[in-house]
Amino acid sequence: MPKEYPRNQPCPCGSGKKYKVCCAKKTFKFTVGEQGNVGRTVPVTPEVREILKIQEQAFRVKFGREPGPDDPIFFDPNADTPKPLEIDPADMRRELGEAAKKAGIPEELIYATNKTGIILTAENRDLLPDNQVREFEDAVREYRELFGEGESDENEPSDPSLPAPTVNPDENAEGWTDADVRRVICNPLHALNGIVTDATWIGTAKKLIETEGLDQFLVNMLHVLREELIEVEDEDVEGGEGGEGPSA
Repeated sequence: MPKEYPRNQPCPCGSGKKYKVCCAKKTFKFTVGEQGNVGRTVPVTPEVREILKIQEQAFRVKFGREPGPDDPIFFDPNADTPKPLEIDPADMRRELGEAAKKAGIPEELIYATNKTGIILTAENRDLLPDNQVREFEDAVREYRELFGEGESDENEPSDPSLPAPTVNPDENAEGWTDADVRRVICNPLHALNGIVTDATWIGTAKKLIETEGLDQFLVNMLHVLREELIEVEDEDVEGGEGGEGPSA
């Protein structure tokens, strides 16, 4: 039986952080099997649960018995015995792309899905490890660099609440992208520790407040302070009250 991934080990998503302060906070859980293989458990939403019930009933009608653990959930309806439904990946990507265009999904999101095989939305981003989120967002940025910004969409996934600080202090702030601005403003502790000057930090704060509102700005600041305090408290517990214990 798989167990939850050790909380003090590096997170499997590749962030470099310990699992307990990284993806352990998400809705899914990383697990480790008896052979050391790392897996991932994702909670079943009510919508998915309903689809599974429909498929189970279709299986009973088709084959006259209950589905077993080795039977496919999505089976070939034309086969006499339970066989997996074979779908050509290229055909599936093409059909998904056509459906996305008809639904008005921005081209950059279609491009990112085709390139990564990941479908990222505001609703499911907490079900994906950070490396997959980064991979998708990198593909979106790649599209915009190649073809321009494209049309904005209210359903487009927003940047993470607490992205890692990646702004180079030697960069000219005038050349920063919106993502760079968010990285600074969502990490005020890093900014106040000298990564950027006070004037630049105030400028980025002003820009974010103008574009996303004062409420969102305050939420971001409170969020990062809470997360930083949790991480500091965890490290203090590992090192003992005096902070001199062995590092984990």
